[in-house]
Amino acid sequence: MKKILIAALFLLSPILSHAQQVVADLAADFQAGAFPSGWEYSWNEEGVLGDDSNYKALVPPASGERGLWTADGVIPSGQKEAGYLQVRTNRDDPAKLMAHPGRAANIAGQPKYVIFSFSVQEPGSYRVANGEILVKNDASDGVDYAVYVGNTLKFSGEAAPAKEKKLSGDLGTLAAGDKIYVCVGPNASDTSDQFTIGYQIVKDK
Repeated sequence: MKKILIAALFLLSPILSHAQQVVADLAADFQAGAFPSGWEYSWNEEGVLGDDSNYKALVPPASGERGLWTADGVIPSGQKEAGYLQVRTNRDDPAKLMAHPGRAANIAGQPKYVIFSFSVQEPGSYRVANGEILVKNDASDGVDYAVYVGNTLKFSGEAAPAKEKKLSGDLGTLAAGDKIYVCVGPNASDTSDQFTIGYQIVKDK
């Protein structure tokens, strides 16, 4: 009986895996100089997370390195609160992007997050899947992450330094035009907080 059950689960697994459609992939969709369709990179320049009126889009540099997005086109930013906040290509692992949050609360008044947003095109049930955050430098005190749909928090957590942190969770039923925000920011310190990140947005078929 046990063997029959295992065989049945094995046969069912590919059916379940095909019940979802990948609609967006953070790293695969990335492009230099212009936001990919449906995507935007930003930071909470004006205030706390959970109020998207506080978010300001990142910009590419006027010249020089391609595949880089920052608060004002330069690194470090001329804006004190942004510091080394950035999104860029990851030559070591093209399946993930490289990024760095802005300044911590002790400098900026509140932690400054780098924010990845995607607007869904069709109504349906969505989730963040196959995601991972890795802070490579163990001198960091780790990073916080929070995932919102619009201004509603869906899930959050912390990625400790030098340990891969899985990033996945249900987003519920969304309407066309709803925005999914994945936000990553510093803990008590923003020192050595460079991290890699990759994830997909999937929709139930």
